[in-house]
Amino acid sequence: MGIYADTRATLVEKTLRSVNDWVEGTATGGGANTVQDTSRPEVADYFNSKNAYIYIRSGASAGDWRKITDFAAGATPTITITPNFTATIVSGVTYAIMCVYSWEEVVHWINMAIDMVAEEAMVWKIDTTTITLAADTYEYNLPADFMYLYRVTMASDDGGFDDMPPIPPDQWRIVHAATPMLKLSQYPEFQEYTGHYHGDLWVDVDFVAARKLRLEGLASPATLSADTTVCPISPAYIVFQAAALLHSTRIRRPENEPDDNRVQFQLKQAMANVERLKVVHIQMPANSKRIRE
Repeated sequence: MGIYADTRATLVEKTLRSVNDWVEGTATGGGANTVQDTSRPEVADYFNSKNAYIYIRSGASAGDWRKITDFAAGATPTITITPNFTATIVSGVTYAIMCVYSWEEVVHWINMAIDMVAEEAMVWKIDTTTITLAADTYEYNLPADFMYLYRVTMASDDGGFDDMPPIPPDQWRIVHAATPMLKLSQYPEFQEYTGHYHGDLWVDVDFVAARKLRLEGLASPATLSADTTVCPISPAYIVFQAAALLHSTRIRRPENEPDDNRVQFQLKQAMANVERLKVVHIQMPANSKRIRE
């Protein structure tokens, strides 16, 4: 596991906290579409016009986030949502409320923050399953997430790679296309004999059909597709950049008029810029070849 291991759910929480849009609570009861909490202090209908959402943090419905459609105050304050939770809410379930930004919106800008450093925060990647050599075949589609490739190794007869030398770098190249390909070069066996070389077709490795290739390279960090997906990038950068982007979507006044969202955007962007300078730039290994333009 990398140095950073924050999940998408954790990053959403940290981002919402940074923009002061995260209020926690513990249910004292509930149902399929309600959360009761006798400690809620708000007046009736407080959340109704705020585009508010509730996120369930524990229990059988953990991970659910729903739009709040009604809030009833009184002896038993009750939050009503739509659509129903995946399971009935019971006493002791913890939750959080967001009144400005939805869970989906925050996820969108977190993934945008990841994309913004896709060329800077690359991660090491090894693939041993995608390419299986076939007889008389020298071009193979590369995995979609590789950005650079620096070493290619053919498996031994027992399927291992540890004792195998890499294929010489001048005997493979990248074919840039809509689907990038790995092109191997080998001199035709029927013309092969000692001392006979023919440009870049001569190789030191005899390719064997049915053996796997190990690809070693660098990949751009993937966007986060689920709340449990781990992000390999510094959470400080991701949170500040996502917060800045969120504030930027709420700027409504011209520059010569006071606008708190503009002020917060500028502050968060400045903090994100500082953290971005700390993003690790990996030193490219020798013979690295770029896959995608």
